Amino acid sequence: MRRIYGTHQPSINHLFIIPHDPKAEHAFAPKPWKEEHRLFNIENVKRIYYLLFSGLEGEFIDDSTMQNIMETFLESIRETPDWLSVEVSEGTVESNSSTTLNVVVDSAGLPEGEYETTLTLTTNEPGNEITEIPVYLKVFDTLPPDIATFSSAPIHGFPGWRDSPWYKNYNADNWPWIFHDEHGWQFVSGESSGEVIFVWDQGLQQWLFFNENTYRWMYGFGENTGWIWTFEDNTPDRRFFQRGDDGSLFSVPAGLPLE
Repeated sequence: MRRIYGTHQPSINHLFIIPHDPKAEHAFAPKPWKEEHRLFNIENVKRIYYLLFSGLEGEFIDDSTMQNIMETFLESIRETPDWLSVEVSEGTVESNSSTTLNVVVDSAGLPEGEYETTLTLTTNEPGNEITEIPVYLKVFDTLPPDIATFSSAPIHGFPGWRDSPWYKNYNADNWPWIFHDEHGWQFVSGESSGEVIFVWDQGLQQWLFFNENTYRWMYGFGENTGWIWTFEDNTPDRRFFQRGDDGSLFSVPAGLPLE
């Protein structure tokens, strides 16, 4: 900052704000009537804020007031919304190492709708000085039943698709029918909850029971009653299972090579 004050004219105050660059320096002319103000070591700086303000009759603006002016300005341009926060705003990471930043999303008090913003990470790593991370939030007044059942979240940019941390991806446009990217078409019973899930599996042609704790084990009802294991690399048209009682393998459709 630079102050010119103590005359009968309004004081002149310069305030430069350079985010996240401790190497930046400034200098100004020692003569109090000269406004010259220079910045140095700013080759890697991506953004500079410059504030110019005055006080009546040469008023001196003290450091505390300067700090308040700066903080008020930064708050007014703050791009991060109230529903998003990061535990730290700056720090140091040693070369060839990493750190974890916790991001908190708080939907309390938000009306139903979709929200989005971008987190910007600024570093001095050559070639990666600025990294932009998109953040999406969808708020429901009443949680859709499929999301409540599978603890899933909408996949941004893919309408109808959900991502469950344990049941993976599925489309719920035809709820209570879902199309799962491993299992294909399944009908979810209205008696299902997060703890007890019953689905009719169109490919297996039987009812299945499972939940987050049992999956990938599923209990089948009907002609082939018992526990079956579903493999992770299955697709709707090529599914493999292993029976829990005797360890035998089978496929849907039947007859696929069991290798």
